[in-house]
Amino acid sequence: MKERVESIFVDDGTTMGAFVASPSSAGPHPAMVVIAGAGVTEITRRLAAAGYYAVAPDMFHPLDPREWDGETTRAPKLTDTWIIADVNAAVAHIQSQSTVKTDRIGIMGFCMGGRVSLMMAAVNPAFKASVPFYPGNSLAPRPDGPAPLSG
Repeated sequence: MKERVESIFVDDGTTMGAFVASPSSAGPHPAMVVIAGAGVTEITRRLAAAGYYAVAPDMFHPLDPREWDGETTRAPKLTDTWIIADVNAAVAHIQSQSTVKTDRIGIMGFCMGGRVSLMMAAVNPAFKASVPFYPGNSLAPRPDGPAPLSG
C-alpha cells in the first residue's frame, strides 16, 4: 500500500489537503472518497488494503484553525457550498489518476460525513455508491441549502 498527503486545488481558488492511500498494484482500482473525523486515516488505509484508491479530504480547511475546538463546533460552520466544492475537487483528483477506474467511484462518511455522502450522491453523478454511517443532521437544512433528505 502507498500513502501520502496531497494538496488538491479547489475551484474557489483554495488548496485543500487530503490523505491518500492506494494499493501497491498497478490497477486500475475503484475509488472511494472518505469523509470522517476521528479514524479517517485508518479507514482510508483499510480501503486501500481492500483494493480501493481512497482519498480523505480535509473538509475543515476553509475554517480558521483558532476555531478548531472540536468537530461538533466546527461542522456547523461549514456551508454546503464549501462541502460540494471540496468533494468535487477530490473527485476531480481521483479522475485524474491513471490507476483509477473512473466509472467506479463511491463516497462514504460517518456522522457529518454521512450527511455529506447522502448529499453528494444527489449532486454529483460520478458517485456510483454512497455509504452513509449514522448521517447526522440529514433532515436539517443548512444556511445555504436544503437538507439532503428534505421532502
